Amino acid sequence: MYVSHIVEFCEDDHEAEVYVSDGVLSIKCYAYPINNVYIGEKVSAVFAYGCRDIKKHDELAFQIEKLPQYYAYSIIAQVCSQQNSMVRIGELKMRLDLAIPSDINNGDFISFSVVRLNVIFT
Repeated sequence: MYVSHIVEFCEDDHEAEVYVSDGVLSIKCYAYPINNVYIGEKVSAVFAYGCRDIKKHDELAFQIEKLPQYYAYSIIAQVCSQQNSMVRIGELKMRLDLAIPSDINNGDFISFSVVRLNVIFT
């Protein structure tokens, strides 16, 4: 995962708005605190905040749909670690701020919505 596009960087406020990509898919993320950012910079983690409506999904395909709220998305992802609330969309990996229900197993696909995606750099 890496920064594919910088929408805005505010050095005074130590925040940025960037797109994170795996080379195929990309998502808009917020970064804070941050001192600098550059295209191609490696991303160590994406955290999904305000997760809701986690449901098992029968379709075995990744999907990222931008919702009207600024950083919000509707996502279909595959569970990497049910215990750690980790999912992947293609090669994009993220940790959810909500527990994945216990009847959903590693490898299952789930759908959920998220209010904001935060990025952490290495």
